[in-house]
Amino acid sequence: MKRITGVAALAACLTVTATALALGGLSGTYNTKITNAPTASLNGTWSLKFAAGGAYTITLNGKAVVLGKVKYIQGAIAFTDKSGALACQGEGDYRFIVGGKSLTFQAYGDKCAGRKFVLTHKFTKTG
Repeated sequence: MKRITGVAALAACLTVTATALALGGLSGTYNTKITNAPTASLNGTWSLKFAAGGAYTITLNGKAVVLGKVKYIQGAIAFTDKSGALACQGEGDYRFIVGGKSLTFQAYGDKCAGRKFVLTHKFTKTG
């Protein structure tokens, strides 16, 4: 019974992810609040805003700290920071799950510890 429930939950997540991609990827603004960071500079309210054309902006306490572009590949998302005070070198690869207003990322290829730490927190859609 647990196996069937797990398979059903996975199928639902994949359907939601596929729907998001079919509609052109992620859109809107998602927030998370971090209070337990290993470095105090990572504590605060983080916002991740997805815009048209794959652009994104990451803000910390209302201040833009990263501007970049995403691309979607087989149910996953790749972040490439272009500029900003906290921009990382290289691409960050993640799987994502959207459920209602909730967005979570699972890293499977990101050498940037700060980006990985922030993105692997649970985000809530606010706009």
